Amino acid sequence: MIPVIIELNGRSDSLKTYAALQEEIRIQLKTMAGDERLPSEALCEQLLRRRRLLLILDNASGSFQDGLDSKFRDVVNALVLTSRIDGEATRRAGTKIKPKHIKNRALFRLVDHYLETYGKELTMTEMAGLAHKITITIGENRRCTPLLAKLLAQHLVNIASDEADTRQVTVPDLFFEYIQFLNRERRTGDPDHATLHSACKILAWQCVQNRYAASPCSKAAAVDELTQAGFEPQIVSYLQTLGIVNVLLDPERIVFSTDTVAEYLASLYVLEKLETPKEWAELVQNAKRIAGAPMATRGFLAALCDCLTTRGEKIHTPDWLLSELKIMLEIEDGDFHGTGPEVRHATA
Repeated sequence: MIPVIIELNGRSDSLKTYAALQEEIRIQLKTMAGDERLPSEALCEQLLRRRRLLLILDNASGSFQDGLDSKFRDVVNALVLTSRIDGEATRRAGTKIKPKHIKNRALFRLVDHYLETYGKELTMTEMAGLAHKITITIGENRRCTPLLAKLLAQHLVNIASDEADTRQVTVPDLFFEYIQFLNRERRTGDPDHATLHSACKILAWQCVQNRYAASPCSKAAAVDELTQAGFEPQIVSYLQTLGIVNVLLDPERIVFSTDTVAEYLASLYVLEKLETPKEWAELVQNAKRIAGAPMATRGFLAALCDCLTTRGEKIHTPDWLLSELKIMLEIEDGDFHGTGPEVRHATA
């Protein structure tokens, strides 16, 4: 069985028919085979019918609101669809795999094991301090995903190795540390960490602003926005080299490699840029108008909630903003869990 991965990332409108999806599959098969000719439509259809192709539709959040094309359902017999929300297409799936969040108690054991693999054995006193640090950073009742757990574990390893500041960090801080980790082998002339943070926030908002969720954006528009902010145009290529962003099959569009990295950085960007209650009211109203809201926008709104909770005192925002976001996310005060990075449902 040959896997064929199609990154939807907001392209479902152009790929909502079987014919359009088949054309995309044929292009990928041509690339795999290294041939100049496209395989025939008949061959592609037989491969799909006989389960010689495993079709993977990645990042289908908010896609196929009217369901999958009837011809598609008839022909495609091996399909995996990943989505951060349970939409029309995923409801009809035969099997669903839903990643579980990690509770604090299990997170402590995971981080302790992670430290052991780096040769960092803890005393009982240090273990008690570790448990306290996790609770302060993540929150007493919060659950998180494996990537967020790994970011926290790496931070604690860096502290144990005297490679990180021992000050208390917040969840948004962990995403900055993640970017610094990717930039750890920078050479003379490469952007420093602070420059990279600023560029990533601008680029993240470019990728989030249209759908209030991580999605591709125009590479030309992103370069133009970064240039206006004083960055060199080649910084986008540098971010691509680090693996922070990817260029899609369409070379004119780029997307963040990890959805939640984009959504947290975009949240920090708007916290810095929006100044008046009117601007914040417009953002909230725009979020409510997004198709599929609030589930389709949950990742960004949860990240914004998190950033407001940890940094709101340093930035002037309306008193009503955090409460309004929690209402939209349907969570109670003091019971914020966030969405964590890259939570996707896989259906088959």
